[in-house]
Amino acid sequence: MQLIVMTALTLACCFFANSFLNCAENKLYKKSLTMKVLASACYAGVGGIAMTGCWYSVFGHLIFAGLCLGLAGDVLLGLRLLYPKKSGAYAAAGAVSYAAANACGIAAFIGLTPKVLYVAAPYAAAGMFFACKYLKKRKVKMKRLAYLGILYELLLLIMGGCAAGGAVFAVSPGTILFAVGGLFLAIADNLLISDMYGTGHSAAREQPRSRCRA
Repeated sequence: MQLIVMTALTLACCFFANSFLNCAENKLYKKSLTMKVLASACYAGVGGIAMTGCWYSVFGHLIFAGLCLGLAGDVLLGLRLLYPKKSGAYAAAGAVSYAAANACGIAAFIGLTPKVLYVAAPYAAAGMFFACKYLKKRKVKMKRLAYLGILYELLLLIMGGCAAGGAVFAVSPGTILFAVGGLFLAIADNLLISDMYGTGHSAAREQPRSRCRA
């Protein structure tokens, strides 16, 4: 029964994510936020059900907590488009929520096996190098959010590196999916930062960024 519900939630997540992309492309911000929240709620639901059957309960609880924090971040980041005058505050709050979600992921994978840090360290270093090169190319000016943005990017890459380490030292279909997801999330959020604070914003980048997150 759990598998059926998880499959249904996954399919619903795909449907809502696609609806979100279409709404965002047409600048229907209220509807796009609703679709985004529903998609996030679906994947958080999948995580909650999977948590109950996770052999390592601490890992399951931390991942589920991270998914819920990610959902909160999605809401906060969506609100910045509805309330432009408070865009900076919502963006900062969303970044904090996402950072906390990444911290949960890092703790979960380190708890699984500390060896993930052997992969996480070079992964994060290489990721920061390429991210900084890309952001510099896009002439990103983050002003007061600079340090918060850098910290978030670093946490995200460490989390992605820990997920990749999990695929190496605790290989399973699940850890491989986490590794792939972590990579796409890192790419998507780097594009997000460049679009929020860089120059030469292009609507053509909305679809690739959103699809990476989806």
